[in-house]
Amino acid sequence: MARIGEVAEQVLALGSAHADLHEYLLNRVRAVSPNLAAIIGEVVTARLIGHAGSLLTLAKYAGSTIQIIGAEKALFRALQEKAPTPKYGIIFHAKMLGQCAPNNKGKLARALGACAAICARVDAFSVDKGITVAEDVATKLEKRVRELEGNTVAREIRSSIDHNITAYNEQNQVTREGKYFAGEDVAMEAEETVVEETVVEETVIEEGEEKKSKKKSKKSKKDKSEDGEKKKKKKKRSREVETEEGAEAPEKEAKRVKKEKKEKKEKKEKKKSKKSKKSE
Repeated sequence: MARIGEVAEQVLALGSAHADLHEYLLNRVRAVSPNLAAIIGEVVTARLIGHAGSLLTLAKYAGSTIQIIGAEKALFRALQEKAPTPKYGIIFHAKMLGQCAPNNKGKLARALGACAAICARVDAFSVDKGITVAEDVATKLEKRVRELEGNTVAREIRSSIDHNITAYNEQNQVTREGKYFAGEDVAMEAEETVVEETVVEETVIEEGEEKKSKKKSKKSKKDKSEDGEKKKKKKKRSREVETEEGAEAPEKEAKRVKKEKKEKKEKKEKKKSKKSKKSE
């Protein structure tokens, strides 16, 4: 019984740790990318950022890329087999797609990917931190869902987005105008994370450029050394040819002289033969 009690305590401790981690994740994602978290949810946002590597890399993706993030194997398999490509990846776990009919999930995944790309770019590159674009994007999504699914599903989706926005505002104590009061620390943390990511990416780019320049210099040195070796070989060959020609020169002259003497003798003999024939 004592061991059972210990195991039960460990299970309870794991549950509380899981709840603490989940709360930390929600707060962190809301601070880093509030607009994207309000549209597709905190957990899906965290998974997308984790899969991309950073918020900046996710912001550089197109809407179609965000739509199929997490389904790369299925995409390449479909391209190899010439089969239909996947319509969604990690974004499938958003509440919006869970509430829609199977026939309309692909269309709504496309719309949600485009809106997620807009929100990610605003969160990554905008100066004003906070929920600035989520409400406008929510109205557009609500209109699209109303066209495909009807009013009931559109209302439910809009209510979930509004709930995320209110949760963010309660956490950061922000008014609808975007004025920060007690949430300045969270905004500063988000700005610091973005700045750190930009610095890391810049350092990585600089290191890559340095490596490329070193490789180019090494290649140029190799090419120069190879060119020098080729020139040396050509000079050696030309010298060898000149020496061979110089050694063969007297032999050629002697042969030429012999040929001339033979030709002269043959001419003389021909003349003698002609004279003898005439005398006869």
